[in-house]
Amino acid sequence: MDLRVSMQLRKATDRVAGHIAVGVLADSGVVLVPEPPAELTDPDREIEALIIPNPPTEHTLIERIAPSRIATFALDRRERVIVAVVMLAERSRHAGQIHRYDPPSIARVLEEGGDFWDALEVTGAIARGIRTIPDELLREADRLERLQRRLRPSHYLSHTYESVAWGVCPWLPKCPSGKH
Repeated sequence: MDLRVSMQLRKATDRVAGHIAVGVLADSGVVLVPEPPAELTDPDREIEALIIPNPPTEHTLIERIAPSRIATFALDRRERVIVAVVMLAERSRHAGQIHRYDPPSIARVLEEGGDFWDALEVTGAIARGIRTIPDELLREADRLERLQRRLRPSHYLSHTYESVAWGVCPWLPKCPSGKH
């Protein structure tokens, strides 16, 4: 499944305004953020990973997961952070997007002047095209996420109290087997 990962400011008014960086779901519990902006690691900012199936639908789960830790990697002779590794507080239900990761090949692309995104794409670690998230995708994810969070109650009618009591059983772990 094609995914997009937007690192978001948690308290933003909408997903377009909250977008600060694109990431890659490396594993269900880790997001790589190549060339991250400084605000990603600002301790005064509350951030979260917004994981969006692309294209999003009402039935494809859009996740918001807070980070538990962020590690950044840079060369000692340069100020710019090359990549951030964001450990998620919870695992995503989606599979990671990294196909293979070859450190010597990644380093070679970086040494030749490419950035970390280039290195991931050129070495085949990720599919091309996931480094961008159009505003329209963020707007649609915002709309669908609100729909997904809405409570959708089910209503059951019974003729007796006994059938009401037994009707609850499928949701309870300690319900006796018998007539349901």
